[in-house]
Amino acid sequence: MSSQRVSSPRFYSYSAGSAAAKVLCGLLVAGILANLAFSKLQPVWMAASVRNIRDDTLKTAIGTQLPLNQTSMQQNSAADKGANPLMRTIISFLAGVDIRNPASLLGVNVPGMASLTTNLQGKQVDNPPPSVSGSVYAAAPGKTSPAPDAKAPAQPVVYIYHTHNWESFLPDLGKPYLTASLAVDQKINITQVGAHLTADLNQQNIQSIQTAVDYWSGGYNEAYNNSRKTAIDELKKYSSIQYVFDIHRDSDVRDVTTTSYHGQAMARVRWVIGSTNPNWKVNYKFAVQLNNTLNKLYPADPGQQPISRGEPYTRFFPEGSPDDSRYNQDLKPDDVLIEIGGPYNSIEECNRTADALAEVIKSVVAAGTT
Repeated sequence: MSSQRVSSPRFYSYSAGSAAAKVLCGLLVAGILANLAFSKLQPVWMAASVRNIRDDTLKTAIGTQLPLNQTSMQQNSAADKGANPLMRTIISFLAGVDIRNPASLLGVNVPGMASLTTNLQGKQVDNPPPSVSGSVYAAAPGKTSPAPDAKAPAQPVVYIYHTHNWESFLPDLGKPYLTASLAVDQKINITQVGAHLTADLNQQNIQSIQTAVDYWSGGYNEAYNNSRKTAIDELKKYSSIQYVFDIHRDSDVRDVTTTSYHGQAMARVRWVIGSTNPNWKVNYKFAVQLNNTLNKLYPADPGQQPISRGEPYTRFFPEGSPDDSRYNQDLKPDDVLIEIGGPYNSIEECNRTADALAEVIKSVVAAGTT
């Protein structure tokens, strides 16, 4: 028998995995430093493009450049147990990525990648978010935080929902200096701001309801189709609904999405209208009414930007394209997509703005749409 030692395939697999982990660590450190230094120079246009990349295409591209990752993605779940759990935990804590999931690695350095809802094996990254009922909401200074409604109004006139329900806020996630693409969370998100606005409206006797259904985990590109089903159901259930608001948060930098009003930081508001809706001009007119009312009730402080970011923003895309800009606004003439704040705002700042929006909506309801 030969005395030559036969090397174990498991030993080589472990060594290759360790080498790959070291390379990934180096890439992560470089990416984090770059994000800290250039957090305000984020190419937002890349996010929309990256979201449309198919998982199998991404898997092939990464495998071409990182063969070890290609091999690791083909291993079964038993092989994952042999990986270094301490290293995975440290990297996940510091950088918010999973070294077993290349999509999460790209999410640190490519805006929009963190919003992908599936990993390269086609599994959901997170579980669906629970209902926001019972959450704690931060009130604007001098105001009592409205409590969630124990029972939905019998005849609501305002309906609030959230197509991109996982849109979150980095300060509340404890990651205020990371890239905007990481502002995604199944629990701490825009639905809390919507719940605050809904409760505020009901306190002011404007009967309102909110749905906080999870559309994010069903696929980003399918979110509007899925939220449309919910909106149609609610409109059929409550014929009294006149005003519909799809509440989002924007992806811009803090300087753009924040202002100061009477010495308090507040998230700014942007109205978005989709041109694919055949009657979009009617919705646009309603958004202009909201905008004018906000500027009248809350004029900008001297030297400060107004709460409103200006005239309604209209998106023009051909019908049927991945960026179909109908936004379900064809369901009601008084239907507007409202972006409150951005990833670098806090929920408290957004709730202050929600208080202002409640006053605006109350005034518009009282006056009637023009």
